[in-house]
Amino acid sequence: MSDTISSFDFSTDPPRFAVPAYRRPTERLVIAGIVFLTVVLIAVKPGLVHYEFPAITVLGGIFFYRRNPATYVAFTLWLYFLSPFVRRIVDFRSSWMDPNPILLAPLLTALISGWFLFTSLNHSWFEKSVRPYLLAVLAIGAGAMCGLLINPSKKDVLVSCLNWLSPVCFGYYIAQFPFKRSEAKEIVTRTFVAGILVMGVYGIYQFLQAPAWDCNWLELMNSGDISVSVMGRPEPFALRVWGTMNSPGPFSTALTAGLLLLFADTRKVRIPAAVTGYISFLLTLVRSGWLGWAAGMAAIAASNKKYLSRMLVTVGVASLLLLPALLYQPIADTVQSRFSSFQSIEDDESGHERAVEYASLSEQIAKNPFGFGLTNKDRLNGFVLDSTLLRLPLQLGWIGCVFYIAAIALLFRRMFPLSTERGFAVVARAIAISVLVRAPFGQVLTGFDGVVLWMSCGLVIAELDDLIPLSRFNLSAFG
Repeated sequence: MSDTISSFDFSTDPPRFAVPAYRRPTERLVIAGIVFLTVVLIAVKPGLVHYEFPAITVLGGIFFYRRNPATYVAFTLWLYFLSPFVRRIVDFRSSWMDPNPILLAPLLTALISGWFLFTSLNHSWFEKSVRPYLLAVLAIGAGAMCGLLINPSKKDVLVSCLNWLSPVCFGYYIAQFPFKRSEAKEIVTRTFVAGILVMGVYGIYQFLQAPAWDCNWLELMNSGDISVSVMGRPEPFALRVWGTMNSPGPFSTALTAGLLLLFADTRKVRIPAAVTGYISFLLTLVRSGWLGWAAGMAAIAASNKKYLSRMLVTVGVASLLLLPALLYQPIADTVQSRFSSFQSIEDDESGHERAVEYASLSEQIAKNPFGFGLTNKDRLNGFVLDSTLLRLPLQLGWIGCVFYIAAIALLFRRMFPLSTERGFAVVARAIAISVLVRAPFGQVLTGFDGVVLWMSCGLVIAELDDLIPLSRFNLSAFG
């Protein structure tokens, strides 16, 4: 997989918004300080990390946001990758806490970019570039208003609002902030490729060893209201891998995005990243994730015939590299068993449950035009709300649902067609498609899935616009 995964070269245009080199050591020092303080507290006073981690990461996010946009983006993405893992370690070392403040760290850090979005809405809400984000904010606002009126837990509504808003804010920041074009692409690519290497290695270890902190978390979650029996048994070779993230679904989303971004990377690290990433991706056993990956690959191939032969060679070489792992019986048996379920969809229990769920909840949607408002609760009338097609009208209401769909439609309208010269935009669009095709099978508009969707749309728009003129922004607000 030497030069076959190369592809879409990064531009070497001179920077329009550059960060002085002397600032970078300070940024590394801040990151090292956050890591050091968190590790020390986990060792000596783990209970404090429940509150220390979100506080210190938000402060770090504000610092990077004002100082270096690229570092802020990478820092936020790593928080999404690692915060659930930190939570499990802390819970294992101290006591179980649910809901857990540690999981607010990536949400609050991503929401820092909301200042940029709402400032733009205030000054240029009528411009075409802002309309999709304005519609999405209005839709979320409608859901929040209804939630505050119906839901007795205002905290639940607030956290749910953060889950819906943070992806929109982060996506707008990616799309409109005047990065050096190559820097925006490079920082996202490098972060995801490094992420699938780290998370892929841990995912393999998780499957083979079933670490105590993961088993502890799984057992405690099983005793709660949300059924996680679909995540396997807490023992080696019996887990559905979720790596450093919170469940197999978001983990498969991260791996899909990273594996597609390998086409935009030319470094040698992409080879071990691909191997570990694909093994963990298979071990997630997320069929909708596999479908999303296939849709993304098809989107890249369909964009230009010249990519098809390169992709076939890449898939062939990747298959050869994965062969030793796939011949290992525990891995082979687990993956083969899941693949066989594609051949017997009519006998698939989860498929039947989903059909009943759609039939029952469709009646609720028809009877409640304003929905039930924003909430983090994953159940309604005994059904697990794991479908975006159901959550949209149930949480945002009919009007909010129309606004949000219109926002996504406006974004996708700009992404078709793409010229063959926009290679990176082709990959970013494929990632957005890979997320959106999973809408009937999972929640893809909130949390990390939503971040990947809105971020990838933002990357395409940034690539098409090249750079937003600096005169449109007041950069003094960012240091």
